[in-house]
Amino acid sequence: MLSNPTSHVCDALGTEQAGALPALYALSGSDNTNSFAGKGKHSFWEAFQSAKGSTLTALASLGTNHQTP
Repeated sequence: MLSNPTSHVCDALGTEQAGALPALYALSGSDNTNSFAGKGKHSFWEAFQSAKGSTLTALASLGTNHQTP
């Protein structure tokens, strides 16, 4: 049976961080971008690893369509 490396990453990060990972990638730039606003990918990753709760929820909801009352 083939192994899915993505599922290993998601398992290691947990549900909250795995859901927010696409936003981290989008905000930190593509693989060819060295930095965004003077912050490199390593700085983004460190901040992402320490993010909790509402920060991860906000990141995970980027790009979704929400209705406001």
